[in-house]
Amino acid sequence: MRKIAPAIAAFLVGSSGGALAEETPAEPKRKDAPDYPVSCEPADGAAPENHSVDVAFSINRDGLTENVSVISSTDSCFEETALSAVRGWIYEPRRVNGRAETQTGMHARLAFSYEEGEPSNVFDAQPIKRDAPAFPERCEVGAADNETVGVEYDVSETGDTENIRIVETTNDCFNKASIAAVEKWKFRPKMVDGEPRRRLGFRSLLNFELRENTPPESFMRRITSRRLSLVRLYLKDGETETAAKTLENFEARYGDSLSRKELAEFHRIRAYVRIKQKDYVGALDDFRTVKRLDPGNSRAAVEKRIVQLEDYLGYGPGEGNAAPEQDASEKQGVP
Repeated sequence: MRKIAPAIAAFLVGSSGGALAEETPAEPKRKDAPDYPVSCEPADGAAPENHSVDVAFSINRDGLTENVSVISSTDSCFEETALSAVRGWIYEPRRVNGRAETQTGMHARLAFSYEEGEPSNVFDAQPIKRDAPAFPERCEVGAADNETVGVEYDVSETGDTENIRIVETTNDCFNKASIAAVEKWKFRPKMVDGEPRRRLGFRSLLNFELRENTPPESFMRRITSRRLSLVRLYLKDGETETAAKTLENFEARYGDSLSRKELAEFHRIRAYVRIKQKDYVGALDDFRTVKRLDPGNSRAAVEKRIVQLEDYLGYGPGEGNAAPEQDASEKQGVP
């Protein structure tokens, strides 16, 4: 049985100064867990290992994730899947005095486990109260536009934070405010078979920002449409490697800012590019991502592709089938 359990480590937002009144932090509305990527499965006979990816991100005023990036991972093979999962999450945005505001400094740890049998009844600690401090006025002079403080702490059986310590900082002036904030946080404790347990070594990356620099939504729509249309033309002309390179550069530059539908379309087109490259494992991962991000869009076609690839790779009843190629209808205008 393949399983993945994403666990949000902790998060915080820095303000632009002044006290925060009547603030409600962002709350998750939809956090789909990705499949264990086929390309990362252990080889036959190899002992399975657990892996994790720590991801940093922000939540904009619309409740969508942005600025998604990998902090660290136990195996780089899982990073692409983790980033795609977080980019598809949807939140109720942070509100200050009833107005939606951006929340920065979010941090999630996605844990991948590959096991046979039933999943373990283990639930990691989850934050339920995350009051954000004001940007320290004494730190404004000489501060960069973005300052970060890494904090490590334990969560007790009662959900309180303990043993708080600074593990990294870009400016010592923010350390005191960071510790004071974490001291007030409250968690649902880690649960093992229904019993609360102490959670050691929780980490949060606190991000204090003086300004935002996010591409306008209208700009992103135009960029996404033009780039993906260009990739379709490359595919139609048989320039597969050019199409793949264009997608790679596009994801590196704009991947964090894509909407859920745009992200689904990106993975759908990349799946066809990978089929052309005979990277069927990568194509299967992409089609599975499309199904998770936008299940109502071309559902039958996507599911057909998943079945074909699973059969060819030996994961379905049709093991040993011929390699998947484009349908005649797809060859006319490319996906």
